[in-house]
Amino acid sequence: MLALVRSFHDLLLMRLPPQAFPASSALFLLTLAAFFVVAFLHHLVVGAGLPQALLRAIISVANVCAGSAVILYIAGRPVRWLQTVTALFGGAALLGVMLLPVVGAWMMGMQNILIMISLLLFSVWELVFFAHVYRNALDVGMGAGLAVALIYLLSSMFLKEILVPLPGGAA
Repeated sequence: MLALVRSFHDLLLMRLPPQAFPASSALFLLTLAAFFVVAFLHHLVVGAGLPQALLRAIISVANVCAGSAVILYIAGRPVRWLQTVTALFGGAALLGVMLLPVVGAWMMGMQNILIMISLLLFSVWELVFFAHVYRNALDVGMGAGLAVALIYLLSSMFLKEILVPLPGGAA
């Protein structure tokens, strides 16, 4: 298990491409479950109630699955879906675990410059990570990967907020 976490850590640091992970249903389900739990915890920490956190985590999972399916279908590479979503789920889950203490500190009122810079850096890291996965999955350059990742992440965020808004506008 530690070797798997290290592999996703290397993916987050862009030392590994998403195709380094096998197209395995078992690994997909494992990473999906990890991503779901981390997303659920994240939404609880930012002030969602239990039902909202559950719904927002479900929407997060659906966004990764459907968004990647659409992106890969448009690019003519639907056979890469399983490895792409496995990489996104695993990497995003690991990144989310690292982000949870920062978000928790922010939500407890520790809104100092270090917390704000940390949140910004994690957001940039998430964008670059998604770009890395999409550029490999689509066989495009990093600029195109960044554009796809930015469009995906923004639309995902807006969709969650439209379908299940958080009280008081917390993100």
